[in-house]
Amino acid sequence: MELHHYHHACSSSVSNNSLDAPLLVSNNTYVFTANNCVKCQCSSASNWTLQCEPSTVNSTGCPAMQCQGSSQLFLGNTTTSGCDQTTCTYAGYNKTNVLTTLTTQSTCAAPPPDNKNNASRMGLQGSSWSFLFAAIHLALLFLHVLQ
Repeated sequence: MELHHYHHACSSSVSNNSLDAPLLVSNNTYVFTANNCVKCQCSSASNWTLQCEPSTVNSTGCPAMQCQGSSQLFLGNTTTSGCDQTTCTYAGYNKTNVLTTLTTQSTCAAPPPDNKNNASRMGLQGSSWSFLFAAIHLALLFLHVLQ
């Protein structure tokens, strides 16, 4: 009998065209990628999202890692505006460039459900059953009177 061990890997924004695709990193581990220019680590504490930053292993031969679409963010940097948290995330690499992308997620809690709407919906459902119950009784009474 063969046992399979399942190791949960962090989700990432690595492109299918990247030389390191698919980049799978297990919980509480890290890897160096993009010719040792990028260090990516996985942690369940980070909502199973791959966290990448410039590596200190190969600092001389690495390209700039400014985030595509932002003049202010570099790989691993995060900025917050209102409820939105935007991070410059690793998207892979090719022969000459480290690829990045902007990832935005909301940090605000979702609004609670509107209980008034649910209560009125339940009330309508109860009214529908009451109407059906009364209609059946009236139909039976009508049939009894006809006999």
